Amino acid sequence: MQASNGNFYGTTYFGGANNSGTIFEITPAGRFKTLYSFCSKTNCTDGMNPASAPVQSRNGNLYGTVHGGGSHGSGALYEITQSGRFKTLNSFCDQANCSDGSNPWAGLLQASDGSFYGTTANGGANGQGTIFKFTINSQLVTLHTFDYNDGGYPTSGVIQANDGNFYGTTNNGGTGDGGGGTIYEVTPAGVFSSLYSFCFGSTCTGVYPSYLLAQATNGELTGATNYLGPGGYGTVFSFSSGLSPLVETVPVAAKLGVRVIILGNNLTGSTGVSFNGTPANFTVESDTYITATGFWPASAI
Repeated sequence: MQASNGNFYGTTYFGGANNSGTIFEITPAGRFKTLYSFCSKTNCTDGMNPASAPVQSRNGNLYGTVHGGGSHGSGALYEITQSGRFKTLNSFCDQANCSDGSNPWAGLLQASDGSFYGTTANGGANGQGTIFKFTINSQLVTLHTFDYNDGGYPTSGVIQANDGNFYGTTNNGGTGDGGGGTIYEVTPAGVFSSLYSFCFGSTCTGVYPSYLLAQATNGELTGATNYLGPGGYGTVFSFSSGLSPLVETVPVAAKLGVRVIILGNNLTGSTGVSFNGTPANFTVESDTYITATGFWPASAI
């Protein structure tokens, strides 16, 4: 991921000083630095084997998950500054029978309420994984425990759609033929709905949707499956749950005078673009695409 300082941050599953994975920084010019090597503490209580990239919080620090290690060997949440100061925030399997979840594969999402949301692939009351919230007060809240009928083994995280709710997929489970995975919705309060079950039949969409969903500007959710579908080798799919269209800027924040792309629908005929009330020069490139440049503060976008 690219942070606000323009540099890129990522993780390796293995390697580093203890062969248990790293967090690294690399500049656009290619200058590379290892920020942290996991398993630097006794019994790897700081975690090991990160399987996803960190996210940058509004406070500028980076937050992420590790698949293993931690106080109970079942994964953890971490925080690290851009200068490399590292802190373990939470160890999974802290509750009896790992009812709080274990072994997260996916990364985190910082939602509009400031809390971080994510999934664990295992653990929970039924051993099928969980959806969790980690609050700004450093409390882990289990929002949902999968039971296989509503999904199981989520290897991807959640997105927050423009209705404020969270959407994701599970790699297994569901009510379809063979338990090929699900699409689900969960509210910030933990109200859960199973929206779609993938299946193994010849007319099915595909199975094992292991990847993070995205919301397109027409409101629909898009994703991919690992296997089956008409060609037998997986599919790219869209799923409509009645979400409304949206407008999105790329990037979401910019320095003065930077060219910004605005993505949306029915943009032909647009008569003005402004950021926090400041007008910007713009060109309507197509019905779904506007470019804009102007002199506004980075916080305006």
